Amino acid sequence: MSFAIQQMAINLLLNTLSSSMDMVGLCPKYINIRRGSFIIMVVGVLIWPWKILASATAVIIFGSGWGCFCSGQTGIIIAKYFIVYKRKILLKDLYINSRESIYWFWDGIDWRSIFAFFLSIVFLMPGLAYSAKGESNGFWSWIFAVSYAWGMFMAIGSTLLLNWLFPGTTKMPDSKVDDYYNAQGDSMKRQFSYDEESVVSATDFDDVAVEAQEVKAKNAAVVLAA
Repeated sequence: MSFAIQQMAINLLLNTLSSSMDMVGLCPKYINIRRGSFIIMVVGVLIWPWKILASATAVIIFGSGWGCFCSGQTGIIIAKYFIVYKRKILLKDLYINSRESIYWFWDGIDWRSIFAFFLSIVFLMPGLAYSAKGESNGFWSWIFAVSYAWGMFMAIGSTLLLNWLFPGTTKMPDSKVDDYYNAQGDSMKRQFSYDEESVVSATDFDDVAVEAQEVKAKNAAVVLAA
């Protein structure tokens, strides 16, 4: 019984809930978390998961095929975060659905990443097909044997090359905006530079705590006086 409850909880949190939230992000006008959960439940049956678990070979082939697609995504993320954007992200622009965002690219689509992803997996598909048939074909099977490394490095190289030949934006995330709250609970804005280290000492936190306590004491006095 405990094992069954554990499996249900894992599938609810890791599969149903996360996938439904992704679908909400794609079509928020038509899909909510509940509808997305039902869609994922139907799709989960249609992909015949019992076929994947039918044998050890099927599980290995499925895992290797999954790795083919994940490797390209990993390479693109590594290239763009560490090299193209130099570990700098403008968080507020991630949520701006217009040309004002530096991540808008071409009508909201980064075709460079899509093309790099395609290049990272196209050479792995023949090996995946041969592996599914239980056959071997020299070169393609060798590439498939190192599919994750191949796909990741292909994605990194193609992403860097495309962003060098066709820069996606003239703006770079060289600053960020952080929110902080004063003792009265009012939201404030502070501008920080990525190139400068912001050091906050323990005394700063002590001063804020003392100020907050004073405000609470004043509010309590006003309530008692009333």
